[in-house]
Amino acid sequence: MSLACDTSIPVLAGQVACLEELLSVQEQVVRDQTRRLKEEQERLRAAEAEASANASKARRILDMACGAVVCLDGEGRIGDWSRSAEQTLGLVSQDRGQVFWEKIPVRDQADRLKQWHAGRARGDGPEKIDMTWPAPDGRPRLLEFRVSFDNIGEGCLAILFGRDITDERRREQISQQSQKLESVGRLAAGIAHEINTPVQFVSDSVNFIGDAIRDLTRLVGIYHDHLAAALDGTTALPSAAELAELERDADLEFLLTELPNAIQTSRDGLSRVATIVRSMKEFAHPDHPEKTDADLNRSIESTLGIARNEYKYVADLETEFGNLPPVPCYVGEFNQAVLNILVNAAQAIGDMVEGTDQRGIIRVKTRALEDCAEVVIEDTGPGIPEGIRDRVFDHFFTTKPVGHGTGQGLAIARSIIVEKHKGELSFATEVGKGTTFTIRLPFEWKEPRDVEERA
Repeated sequence: MSLACDTSIPVLAGQVACLEELLSVQEQVVRDQTRRLKEEQERLRAAEAEASANASKARRILDMACGAVVCLDGEGRIGDWSRSAEQTLGLVSQDRGQVFWEKIPVRDQADRLKQWHAGRARGDGPEKIDMTWPAPDGRPRLLEFRVSFDNIGEGCLAILFGRDITDERRREQISQQSQKLESVGRLAAGIAHEINTPVQFVSDSVNFIGDAIRDLTRLVGIYHDHLAAALDGTTALPSAAELAELERDADLEFLLTELPNAIQTSRDGLSRVATIVRSMKEFAHPDHPEKTDADLNRSIESTLGIARNEYKYVADLETEFGNLPPVPCYVGEFNQAVLNILVNAAQAIGDMVEGTDQRGIIRVKTRALEDCAEVVIEDTGPGIPEGIRDRVFDHFFTTKPVGHGTGQGLAIARSIIVEKHKGELSFATEVGKGTTFTIRLPFEWKEPRDVEERA
């Protein structure tokens, strides 16, 4: 019995040692796990702090954005937005999670924005869309919307950017109106001269008619006196020779030949004056707030009448008007764009032929294409140098000396045709041969297409 106890003591000692070693290992494992847990907690706290800082930074950046920024998911539900979005779009906390389109009170505008958003998500929609938005103060504002997309996992994040362009468009309208008034002012002297010329030959014709009537009245008076005396029996009728002498004195043959010519000349002069006045009236007529179906050929004819004094001394005009259906447009602004291009062509030819007896040619053509009306204005001027072709539509860019050009004419023409009418304005040019500007206005309202230069 004593021997067995003596034998079990080493075994127990070994087992205790094993247990102590195992416990030591477990303690080390626990210490390592605790250390890693603390490190992970520290990393999580650092990540949370960084995420919080980034979120705060993102919020500050979002709030500093000049436009109204709204984050939407793939279904168009509102996530976050900038402070400007609250002011511009009237978003409140209750709107979070709501579908953005449902914020628009006008149904057709809501549908339009939804369809545009879907088109942009597919990559086949226009880059931007303009919409009238009821501001929180009740006044309608014009907003320009753009959108960008980012795929997150299986979802999609859309960043919608809305910019209030009401004041910008108003300034553009004021600038265009100022340009129009400037054009009218510059053309006023020429129009006065254009009116003065037909008025002058009308005046000359009327003076001739007055003198002729006076001579005829005197001759008829002599005939009447002779006839009355013959009927009374107080004198005999004059002989044929005497009557012929009276007619020669009155120059009757000349009067009878020239009187119809003088009357026709007066009619032509008055018709010319009426045409100029009608052209001026149509050109200066206030635009309708909405686009209307217009006869582009008639509009161009009225504009050519206004611009005649600009080109008649330096160029001959050739026109070829095709059969155009009514085209939806803002007539006054379209006239302004055509006038700016005509004046630009006349000035280019004038600079080229100055000091010579040469004359250029300005050709104006219209035709109907499959989906749009095309207006071509061609000049035989010097052409546009290659180095400045990409700047001709820039605001305030001009090749004229200081005080001889504002650099606004073609820029405003582009704004009117491309941005306002959703059409195209392009040009083809060759140095030494001339420049051709082509305007295309859609028969149906379409989104704007980029201006492109054609070789």
